[in-house]
Amino acid sequence: MMRNKNELVKVTVNIFGEEYTIKGTEEPEYIERLAEIVDNQMQELHQKNPSLGISRLAILTALNLADQMGKLQEEYDRLSNQRKKRKDEKSLNPDNRIK
Repeated sequence: MMRNKNELVKVTVNIFGEEYTIKGTEEPEYIERLAEIVDNQMQELHQKNPSLGISRLAILTALNLADQMGKLQEEYDRLSNQRKKRKDEKSLNPDNRIK
């Protein structure tokens, strides 16, 4: 049976040795993948900074993930603008040659 996209699901995940029950409308596998990414980032930071407490690790992880997201958004915007510019150039010059 197909799941309704608005149906709330509960998924229990393990992040940095703690269990969390996450409620959301995404597929359980997707939520588990997100938790795995967060856990991996926290584990990696902990290996580099073993004296940091869980709160600081969580904040640094959030900042690292936000940085990655921001850089990906910038790259997406750059590529999208390039595509739009090429499309505009083609529409101005229908024979596809830039003069």
